[in-house]
Amino acid sequence: MRIQILQSLLLFSLLAGLPFAWILRDGLGSDAQESQGWQAIWRTFMNFFIGPTLMLLGGIYALLRRRQNARNGHS
Repeated sequence: MRIQILQSLLLFSLLAGLPFAWILRDGLGSDAQESQGWQAIWRTFMNFFIGPTLMLLGGIYALLRRRQNARNGHS
């Protein structure tokens, strides 16, 4: 059950959160700034803290999958 919830959160973050953060990374309106390259990627990942959130959810998901596989006898 926990793994399905984590999968849903990861999928939602990737499909809804990341594109929304990409659109809003430079701001909207007349005071919008333009970013390119690594700066754009960094701003996207730090916008709404979507990058750390994805890494945290991904890490927890990997740990839960590893624990589940160990219980089931898989390597």
